[in-house]
Amino acid sequence: MTKGLELSLVIPTYNDWEPLKACLASVAGQIDPPCFEVIVVDDGSDREPREMLKDRPASHELRICRQPHSGVAAARNYGLKLARSDQVLFLDADCQLERSCLKTLVEAMGRFPGEQWFQLRIDSEPCSLVGCAEALRLQAIQEQRRDSHGTIRWLNTAGFAIRLAAQDRVRDLFEAWAIRGQDTLLLLRLLQKNVLPRYVPSALVFHHVALGPWRYMCKRFLSSYRETGARLRFHRGCDTRLGAANRAAVLAHMWRLARTKPAGRAAFCLLLGRRLMRALGHLSFRIVRYSRCGLERRRLESSKIS
Repeated sequence: MTKGLELSLVIPTYNDWEPLKACLASVAGQIDPPCFEVIVVDDGSDREPREMLKDRPASHELRICRQPHSGVAAARNYGLKLARSDQVLFLDADCQLERSCLKTLVEAMGRFPGEQWFQLRIDSEPCSLVGCAEALRLQAIQEQRRDSHGTIRWLNTAGFAIRLAAQDRVRDLFEAWAIRGQDTLLLLRLLQKNVLPRYVPSALVFHHVALGPWRYMCKRFLSSYRETGARLRFHRGCDTRLGAANRAAVLAHMWRLARTKPAGRAAFCLLLGRRLMRALGHLSFRIVRYSRCGLERRRLESSKIS
């Protein structure tokens, strides 16, 4: 650990330089921040980083590292190995920090020296219908999944911090083989250890979703399809999903929140469509997997007969 360095920020990016510019501006604009560094991991983008990203603000060090295109999980693992602080914050390139976020996070990590995992509060700016839907979904999930002990049964790598143990320097934290659902897999690993992340609601990260409603729902279908495969491959008797009663409670809470927000009812309807696409993605993977297993079984049977 570099002396005096309190925090390392790891930001993976792939062909999204414009959102990253806004992200870095929010980082540079922090009020009374701790001593920190920023590590941008370029996951084999089609273009080299623009000149604007090579400017190094006087307030912190900015390192831009490049790797062959291997996925966001591999990029986070690479950035983690390059971090020079034992406290690391993971951000997405399309996120922006509230102005006192870093200060609040480091203070919270200092209050809980025996804990390793910290989940920041994630929000979305309601500047579009999709933004309203995401803000509604994120608020309801975080309010329903936090507990009285200050932890939360939820993990989102758009704003997630870790205090490194010695072994974390040499092993991969994220499953690089998983195209989607790396945060879900990490939460499953924590649940196996009966550990939940410490929730830091006063450290706020805004996640910007630049998608239209149709693309938003299609992305949920593809994510659900891929996450189902990752979950089945990793599953060891733990599950991050809520039971039917809890899912109904989250939906009811979303509806109550929607009634108090502008465009809230339209956003709620969009979230119902998103949930349907998630269910379809899950079902589609099961059907494809079952069909492949059946074909393989018939192939083996025919080979035995011959």
